[in-house]
Amino acid sequence: RVEGPNEASVGSGSLKKKVLSPGKSVDERHGQGERCRLEWTTFLMDGTRVEGPNEALVTLGDCDVMQALDMCCPLMNEGERALIEAESRFTYGEKGRGSDIPGNTRLQFEVHLKEFLPGLDVAVMTSEEKVSEGTDKKKRGNELFSLDQFSLAIHSYKRAIHWVDNEDTKHKISSPSQEVKDLQVVCYTNLAQAYLKLDQLPDALESCDKALAINPENTKALFRAAKVHSARGDFSESVKLLQKALAKDPTNKTVSQDLQAARAKVSKQTEAEKEMYKRMVSSGTSNSTSVSESPSGQEQSPDKNKGGWTWLLVGAGAIAAAAVVAGIALQGH
Repeated sequence: RVEGPNEASVGSGSLKKKVLSPGKSVDERHGQGERCRLEWTTFLMDGTRVEGPNEALVTLGDCDVMQALDMCCPLMNEGERALIEAESRFTYGEKGRGSDIPGNTRLQFEVHLKEFLPGLDVAVMTSEEKVSEGTDKKKRGNELFSLDQFSLAIHSYKRAIHWVDNEDTKHKISSPSQEVKDLQVVCYTNLAQAYLKLDQLPDALESCDKALAINPENTKALFRAAKVHSARGDFSESVKLLQKALAKDPTNKTVSQDLQAARAKVSKQTEAEKEMYKRMVSSGTSNSTSVSESPSGQEQSPDKNKGGWTWLLVGAGAIAAAAVVAGIALQGH
């Protein structure tokens, strides 16, 4: 277990690191955007090895590996070997990875940080290299999404978009091919889906709009946008988008089912609005034709009242208004 004088803890012991071999001692720590070559092996708390050894080139802060490793790498020296112990929220979460790593499982990692490398120099990267980097981030986002780690998935999708659809001239891919545009749309639609899972509807809609700006006919983007509008209660707009999506993909059963459901919601809303209008009209008519009672206790019809009480009320209102105006005028002087 991670215990002893070389132990460092984060979050009341939910994430621990123990130095096994210190590596090269340096005064400055490495930060986000830099890269490191990392090797690790995963164990259950009883010592059973369940994964590895694995090796990867990791960009610090990009969630390229499990959060436990991503958080500990900046705390390590080049060449250091360490033992890391982490709660499930820093690894495979509540879902787990399968029968070998069930959900909510605390894990240990034997880690060797082999070397640190500079961050990618976008000024000299080709479009193909940027697309490759963006594709890797998108795949990582999909992995995190499958674990229900939606906030981390959003981070990865944003990093993918950073490479394949960045307005910064250093990153921007000039004259993107259809393949690149397709990747851009996928990143935005996946991002919208992750936002939907967290009920962040404005961000989800913005992601859909960006996908549709690239390809207005993309079925998945239309479908995602319809989902957002339905979640916001705008079923009429949802119907329009789903009709367009179904026209592009007539055999899509999911789109067809959602379209039927949205139409039913629109019909229900329309009926509710009609019923409300009827009640309002009925209430107004009832008030205008109601019978008043005279001071003597006898009922009077509205017609008999017309010449008396109505003008009396109007006159009283006029007198009250004049008094208010006079008061304001006196205060002004």
